[in-house]
Amino acid sequence: MLMTSVNKASNWNNIYCGNLACVGDEHTIKIEIEIVRDRRCEMAVAQVTARSCGDCMMCCKLLSIEELEKPAGIWCRHARSGQGCGIYKDRPNACSHFLCEWMTNPNLGQNWKPTSAKFVIFTSSIDQSLNICPDTGYPNAWRQEPYYSVLKETAARLIEQKKITRVTVGEMNTVLLPDRDEVVRCRPGSQITVIVTNSSAGTRYDLKVEPPLTHR
Repeated sequence: MLMTSVNKASNWNNIYCGNLACVGDEHTIKIEIEIVRDRRCEMAVAQVTARSCGDCMMCCKLLSIEELEKPAGIWCRHARSGQGCGIYKDRPNACSHFLCEWMTNPNLGQNWKPTSAKFVIFTSSIDQSLNICPDTGYPNAWRQEPYYSVLKETAARLIEQKKITRVTVGEMNTVLLPDRDEVVRCRPGSQITVIVTNSSAGTRYDLKVEPPLTHR
């Protein structure tokens, strides 16, 4: 998706459900913040780039792994520096099925490898939204060039396709919009709604955050 929309992988462990509703000249993208597991595996996609993880273990730190009760932003207890996963043969499906955008997109250069960029990018297999998870030690790495201009261009294109681009650090989500970047705080189960309104004055992008539903 990034840059050339060539990525067709659907192997991500932390993705967000997206629902689209159309009302008049407005269309609303609702992104429900919840963990979803995609059990499908398309490892053959990596053959397009002929890449391997090598010394990169950033996904072992930046993404949450429900089966291992590992929150995002801290190293997995099974990660072995310079060696990889200590339970590789028995690792959860969420790990074995995961491929980041750098692994699957041949148009991303070496500087987009997570160890260099200091963030992991993956595409939602449900709504094809683009998700950026920065290293907690480099929360603004994605704002640096050459990354930021490419991400903004990609975000503008995805909005036209009714898809969203966001950067997640804990509960803070930065939604990349064509005219700005807007930060919203979302608890698990919340929804981010992007409302796109077209008028003679131009296009307006508004965000709405809906809290999680409470069950009585």
